[in-house]
Amino acid sequence: MFLSKLELNLKCDLVRKDLSDIYEMHRTIMRAFPDGTEGPGRVLFRIDGCRDACVTVLIQSDKAPDWEKLVAADSYFIRPPRTKPFDPSFSAGQQLAFRLMANPTVKRDGKRWGLVGEEEQRRWIERKASAGGFSLLRLRVTPHRSVEGEKGDAFPLTFVSVTYEGMLEVTDSQRFRATLEDGIGSGKAFGFGMLSLAPLR
Repeated sequence: MFLSKLELNLKCDLVRKDLSDIYEMHRTIMRAFPDGTEGPGRVLFRIDGCRDACVTVLIQSDKAPDWEKLVAADSYFIRPPRTKPFDPSFSAGQQLAFRLMANPTVKRDGKRWGLVGEEEQRRWIERKASAGGFSLLRLRVTPHRSVEGEKGDAFPLTFVSVTYEGMLEVTDSQRFRATLEDGIGSGKAFGFGMLSLAPLR
């Protein structure tokens, strides 16, 4: 896998357009990855905050990106993108700090519905943790306004957006690695599901 960090220029018209429509941001990022017979592989990203006319986007990908293909506008980046290989290993009992921006949903009557109550959102991440090879030791839940986009003229996209942060413990190292690689929940193509990890301080 690979991890990339993009620092985008909020004064650039194309950056502002991408930030206002999550589908456009998805299309822009995917230009850096191959689209031939093998495809781009799994690409996860998260818009990770704005500061001093700059917005940070983190990307986790199966394949190495070519960021020179990404945009035509010279002013898109504040500084050149950075990419590094990412091949972590885990062990049962290992404790890590984590951050996840997710789109918590359930399927009912063949349709996917966003979960808007905090208690439902907590139960959702607890279920994902149990299935994903980890347990939650400490958890903070921060809901955000809905994330929107438009795929074509008549296909609006709306996602419930929640940030989960805290401390986790690995219970099954193989399942946890697979969870990290695949992401968590729905809306993965649109800025959700990327699990960021860090050693405990």
